[in-house]
Amino acid sequence: MIILSLLAACCIPLPDFGSRTAPQETQSKADIAPLPPPPPSLGVAAQSLAARPTWAGHGGYAPQGGAGLLDMGTPVQGAVSDGLIACTLTSDIRETRILPSARYPDLEATLSFGTSSIFAANRDNSATMTITAPLASLAPGSILRLDVRDRQLLGRRKLGVLETGYVGLPIDLQATDLHGHCVWVDRDTLEQQLVEPLRAAAKHTAAWRPAPTLEDPTLSPDGQGEAAAAALRTAASLVGWADPRVHSRVQSYQRPWQKYHDILGLAAGRRAAKLPAGWTTVMKGLAWAPAGLVEHGNIDMGLSDKEFGVLLPLRTATPLDTMSGQLGGLADAELVDSLGSHWKLRLQSSIEDGGSPHLGLKLSRQGVVVLAGIEQAHLGIPALPALVRARVGEQWVFQRVQAGDAVMPGG
Repeated sequence: MIILSLLAACCIPLPDFGSRTAPQETQSKADIAPLPPPPPSLGVAAQSLAARPTWAGHGGYAPQGGAGLLDMGTPVQGAVSDGLIACTLTSDIRETRILPSARYPDLEATLSFGTSSIFAANRDNSATMTITAPLASLAPGSILRLDVRDRQLLGRRKLGVLETGYVGLPIDLQATDLHGHCVWVDRDTLEQQLVEPLRAAAKHTAAWRPAPTLEDPTLSPDGQGEAAAAALRTAASLVGWADPRVHSRVQSYQRPWQKYHDILGLAAGRRAAKLPAGWTTVMKGLAWAPAGLVEHGNIDMGLSDKEFGVLLPLRTATPLDTMSGQLGGLADAELVDSLGSHWKLRLQSSIEDGGSPHLGLKLSRQGVVVLAGIEQAHLGIPALPALVRARVGEQWVFQRVQAGDAVMPGG
């Protein structure tokens, strides 16, 4: 008996818009509202966080901006507001000082200023990173602080703190093996940079024609939906989500996004209702049964409060390959619920033979139970009916997900 553990590797971040309605007609360019005028003030971080759309997921009150902002700094002194702080961070720290192939840490940092803070994570094994904070205000004596950490397999290691009292920008910050440089990007520059992402968001949203299927739940095969979302994130990285111009473009974007959810959710619900209630054969040597949805707290599965579990019984004679992510011949396992929310799952680990006492389950050797821990708290718990989709060769196969326990081996 083998128990496999799946964790969400990446999520196509689909929000829950509440009650479902009939699919709407795709909007035309005429449906894209004219932009409101620039606001007198860009607002504060708390307003942006409150306005952040559900599909934007986690990541603070605003997305991270590009490294190019570091070249747009303006020298300032004294009190400033309605601008953006951009910092570059360089680390001389190595993962190990012994091996000649020493790698740099996987940097992440929190930038704090006044009463606000923002987090950024760098790509793995890089000596430099950029962190940006829009909607910033600074007064003489305000503390500007960078807390720097290294992402590790089982947690995070503190690398150091760069801190200074604000007098003016740009400024260089120094600590042992850490170097920082921060600049101020003023509102005039931000307004100039905002024009193109707002235009691109309108263009790609108007061209988006959502048509997902269970076999291909792509946001948009031609990339229009993804391009619109990217443009909106770029705009919000400059002026936040609460800016009325960004908010207007987000509202336009959410109409085809809603249609995507309606189409995919309706298809998932209908398909799940037609799937057999017992064991079915997927291919020679592989059978499966309806999965059970387990919320955090209902069973001791080692889940955090941001996760839920899916117990998927399998009967298989095929070796379970933890390196490739295949489950007895099944690959690319995903979950789709009746609201159109869509999670991708990946194989994480296996426990050999006899079950696992801490899971509270006793399983026969005929079955395999898959644990899917989903770390996308903003999507909540899947709405039933739901289904698991997986690939067998070039074919997609589907299994229903039901409330409560899964169909256990021998059942």
